Amino acid sequence: MDPTIEKKFDDEIIEFQKAKYNLSTAQTAKLNEVANNLIKNDELTIEVIGHRDWTENVLKDLSYKRANQVAKYLVSRGIDKERMTISDAGSTEAYEDDYSSKEMQAKNMTVEVVFSE
Repeated sequence: MDPTIEKKFDDEIIEFQKAKYNLSTAQTAKLNEVANNLIKNDELTIEVIGHRDWTENVLKDLSYKRANQVAKYLVSRGIDKERMTISDAGSTEAYEDDYSSKEMQAKNMTVEVVFSE
């Protein structure tokens, strides 16, 4: 990327269904955008952070499986795994602290893709 051009990339939130970690067509469409940004800007790296709803304690590794699934998809699109850090926030670092509604709980069934240079 030309250093005289400042470009900001928005972080992506990939939402998952409860207790699932398989990628849907909508999720892969978002990840294709992430991959395209990474391909065009080889100095960018990302952190892939998996979250899960606190009510899913039975599925302790679900947030890691989600993050890993996202990373594997990006690798399949030609992104070097060395450009990614995979984190498992589990339920300890909730994306949303308000669990009062299904909508709020759903916000924690996500993977964050955070861009950095």
